[in-house]
Amino acid sequence: MTNNNMTKWKLDYNEHLRFHMPKPGLKGFAWNSSSRVICATFLTISKLIGKTVNHTCVHNRDQFLSLLNERENRGLLTVSNHTSRLDDPLMWNILDWKNLINVHQFRWSTAAEDVVFNSRFSAFCMAVGKVLPLNRGAGVYQKAMDFCVNELQAGKWVHIFPEGKVNLEQKAMRFKWGVGRLIADTPVTPLVFLIHHVGFEHVFPNNGILYPRFGKKSSIYISEAIDFTQEVNHLKQIMKTPEEIRKHLTDTIQNKMADLKQEAEQFHSIMYKKDVRS
Repeated sequence: MTNNNMTKWKLDYNEHLRFHMPKPGLKGFAWNSSSRVICATFLTISKLIGKTVNHTCVHNRDQFLSLLNERENRGLLTVSNHTSRLDDPLMWNILDWKNLINVHQFRWSTAAEDVVFNSRFSAFCMAVGKVLPLNRGAGVYQKAMDFCVNELQAGKWVHIFPEGKVNLEQKAMRFKWGVGRLIADTPVTPLVFLIHHVGFEHVFPNNGILYPRFGKKSSIYISEAIDFTQEVNHLKQIMKTPEEIRKHLTDTIQNKMADLKQEAEQFHSIMYKKDVRS
């Protein structure tokens, strides 16, 4: 029998963000301990799933890890396609084991508030897993995006899925302008890596019960580091509006991601043809 007095728990957006915000909340022992355990656990599982029970080929991992570890407090923004329900954390099987220890070095990411933060347990796991809730339709000037700009300025790592949802058909989609804002509004322009992964939707299919499949082949193709500093400065010098700058940067990212998709698919094909012949 249904209890009509029961109400579905809803995320208090402001309270959730207050849980993330410094300070002293972010430096608190409870938050640090919980976050270290959750992040290390999910990263360990991602390495097990991506590298042990499945096979993953990676392009340009060395440069990415080098800049991740030695970028001298400059913000790092990673941008990727979105093809499965657990692209993040699966793609981070590329990290070294030492990256599991320092939770403050691990990425901040975002997820749809109405999809992922739909229970107390999942909201808690997302919070300590360094994932922020995005309110779809609230635009680029919402608190989660403000937080990401501040973290990039502090030299932290932020990851974003500019398609805004799982791209089931893997067709070209208009990118959300938030990615342009993260580049344009951070006072010291962050370094940007574009990532296109292939095959994650076979490891974690998008229908049915959510559990990893075994024996699948996937690839993670990482671009060279991109520095938009001169481009952003030029756009500001010629008096482009913030909206025009965001649109230009988002369009540029979208075009580069389209090119990267072709390179990634070719890389995937070549690597696994080699695997078959061997």
